[in-house]
Amino acid sequence: MGPSYLGTEQLHSGAIIVTETDVVIGVDLGGTHLRCVLARPSGDVLDARSGDSVPPGEIGAVLNSLVAGGRGSAVAVHIAAAGVASPEREAEYRTALNETSGWLADRLSIGTDVEAAHRAALGDETGVLVLAGTGSVAWGRGPDGRVARRGGLGPVLDDRGSGFDLGLQALRSCVGALDGIQPSTLLTRRVLNALGPVDARSLAGWIGALNRRRKQIASLSVAVMDAWRGGDTEARTFVENGATELARLACAVAEELALTSPTIALAGGVLDGARDYAELVKSRIANSAPTAVFVENTLPPIAGAVLIALDRVNASDSEAARNRLRLTMPRTFDAFQPTV
Repeated sequence: MGPSYLGTEQLHSGAIIVTETDVVIGVDLGGTHLRCVLARPSGDVLDARSGDSVPPGEIGAVLNSLVAGGRGSAVAVHIAAAGVASPEREAEYRTALNETSGWLADRLSIGTDVEAAHRAALGDETGVLVLAGTGSVAWGRGPDGRVARRGGLGPVLDDRGSGFDLGLQALRSCVGALDGIQPSTLLTRRVLNALGPVDARSLAGWIGALNRRRKQIASLSVAVMDAWRGGDTEARTFVENGATELARLACAVAEELALTSPTIALAGGVLDGARDYAELVKSRIANSAPTAVFVENTLPPIAGAVLIALDRVNASDSEAARNRLRLTMPRTFDAFQPTV
């Protein structure tokens, strides 16, 4: 059976009439990962898939495969993508999707990954979300509806405190150690153990292929954290500087929005995977914003994309949908290999 799309009988005066057998799709497209969730209007999750990130032109095939199981008509799709912070980038996504999945045209919304993460963590409340995974960014909403953003400008100019940032700094240290211009340390040994046999020249070539290596470089942040916990001085410098940079992002957003006692949440693979790093970020924020209130996430960022899709069709009470997502969202997602 092919993909189930919205039939014309379900359209009335430009509004979508939603039934309990329809579905919405949330997509979390990060710098190195792709997560998709298929859910009922109630918020009940039917399917959750994950894989490596894909370019805009390949997302349509992913969505086509997700709705091909005949589990209902897809009435709304929200794509939360890293790097979609401009109308030009959004237009690029829409053009690519129209070419492969024309059925999406009138039910597609596109936003940034950090906005979806904010929605998952803070719901409709004001506050600041710091997202640190492969990249890093902070995004917030004020009581007057204004929004502000800091960071998220990519690995060349920005992404301080992210997995990529920490991993790349560690690799620079490894090059120095392999080239004999700085001593071998616990940090360099941990990183080189993760990489396997390598010399300075081959490592430099490996690093040079950044577009193909972002995920691998970001994954080395685990070795940096291990060395930090083991007392390595250089790793401590990298981690502490990273925490300071993430705190600066959060505080700058809170200041722009005039949040005197900001509610702040942290999310993303690096912060979720290293809770001691997350606590260090919180302490740095508290140093500059002592009245900040920190909240723990009960939903992953992908849930925010589902909630935004539900908003578009007014399909469910937001808090009720959050509760259903919380109850039915799996801890681990099934892997998929879309045909493109």
